[in-house]
Amino acid sequence: MVYNIEYAYASNIGKVRRNHEDNFWCDGNFLPYVNRGLDGIKTGLVSGESVPAFAVFDGMGGESCGEIASGLAAEVFDEYYSAHKEEFSGDPKHFIEELSHEMNRRVCEYAHVNSIGSMGSTSAMALFGNTWFAVSNLGDSRIYMCRGGELRQLSTDHVFGGGAYRKAPLIQYLGLEETDAALTPSFLKGDLEPGLRLLLCSDGVTDMIDDAKLRELLSGEENAEETAGVILETALDNGGRDNTTLILVEVRAENTSETDAGQGAAGTQAGFRGWLKNLFRKKVIHSE
Repeated sequence: MVYNIEYAYASNIGKVRRNHEDNFWCDGNFLPYVNRGLDGIKTGLVSGESVPAFAVFDGMGGESCGEIASGLAAEVFDEYYSAHKEEFSGDPKHFIEELSHEMNRRVCEYAHVNSIGSMGSTSAMALFGNTWFAVSNLGDSRIYMCRGGELRQLSTDHVFGGGAYRKAPLIQYLGLEETDAALTPSFLKGDLEPGLRLLLCSDGVTDMIDDAKLRELLSGEENAEETAGVILETALDNGGRDNTTLILVEVRAENTSETDAGQGAAGTQAGFRGWLKNLFRKKVIHSE
């Protein structure tokens, strides 16, 4: 069976931060290095036969280094995917490892050339074949799967220790000098089925919304666009202390009719409208 992938995504600066250090890669769309995030929720629909991919990046570093690191990651993701996307259906683990090393190399190279002592970015990625999906992450940006009302975290939190008053340091991220430690992205592969949802998000989501609430929101009957909007609104209402980026992906059977689609006709129509809108968008989205 061939599946369609419906998606909705958002990237918001939040209520506290002055810089927007998050970025993403969503079906060919990403932000320039310096940006103020997106205005609202963006949507689209793509066939699983096109080997779609999605990623969230959360930059770290003083001054403007965080947004440069996440922007570099999105840019390299775009270049590598465009050049090698026909390869990953055969060996997605190898594809992810090579892509992660290339993103890491470019971030490290930028830091060296510009004499920057500390900069980096997390990554959370999802790739789709005809019958399977594969996910991978570095750092504390998370990937959740929601199926049958059950929520499962698929990503690994690459953090060391932790305390009551500050974030735990990351032990894996893009920008890691591999002379000090080996870059080891997590990897998990699963089977596609209609109704399955994946949520990729920065910690601007998970620091503001606990897993129980995420399960409730992702298990609702709203379509992907509406659900992504509620998740973003909830994160902001709960404080919005960090940049907030999320991509919500829902798997649909290719021949699903509007009357018996998993989330109803409204979801199918919204996804199709988003697909038409994104078809004519530039690859680099300028912040609005």
